[in-house]
Amino acid sequence: MTQEQIVAQLQLRNFSISRSIYSQMESGTYNIRISELIALAEILHTDYNTIFKGLDYNK
Repeated sequence: MTQEQIVAQLQLRNFSISRSIYSQMESGTYNIRISELIALAEILHTDYNTIFKGLDYNK
């Protein structure tokens, strides 16, 4: 999915998200809310382990 498609899906779920904010989520510079994380897992048809794979909690 493109960033635009994901943002559109989030907006359909009543999240006030722009493509710029979503880009910040991807780069790790945005503090994502739990509700946004849940929605992203649903949109991407994945689980949380996959989303967090390779992340270091010390960063």
